[in-house]
Amino acid sequence: MKLIRCIPYCCLMALFLLSACEDTIPRLPLETQSGENTFGCLINGELIVAEYTHTYVYNPPRPRAWYYSDQDTLMIEGHGQNNQTFRFFIAHPTLDTEMIDRLEYTAPGYRFVIKAEKVNGIRFSRFDEQVVSGTFAFQLDTVLKPAADPLLNVTMGRFDIPLQ
Repeated sequence: MKLIRCIPYCCLMALFLLSACEDTIPRLPLETQSGENTFGCLINGELIVAEYTHTYVYNPPRPRAWYYSDQDTLMIEGHGQNNQTFRFFIAHPTLDTEMIDRLEYTAPGYRFVIKAEKVNGIRFSRFDEQVVSGTFAFQLDTVLKPAADPLLNVTMGRFDIPLQ
């Protein structure tokens, strides 16, 4: 009889312990506009995030954004958890800008950089003296990838970075 009374308490204790576990599954960062140092996207459906947790052997550098006033150019750089790197160069940036003038992507395990010019697919939600944030999505046709998968499909991209 004591065993039967003990079962609800055991279930309650198990529920409490499970709810206390820390969620370590990487997720896309939220679309924020406050300089949270976030960068992430999906590449051909694979999650790419710049997360700084103890769960990764390699913790990528924080995303960075620079505005070069002498050239009126914005550069956004984001690194993924598997050593991927994105660099966006935007000339004459404004909140209405949608064109990435030059894009560079270095994939993990590749010894080359995929480069493209005049790529449409960036949207700024904030761009001022302190923060640059927004979303991006585009496709790159690459002859360097295997013929079975010639497209690099980047979707649900987002960034929120303090401007340096």
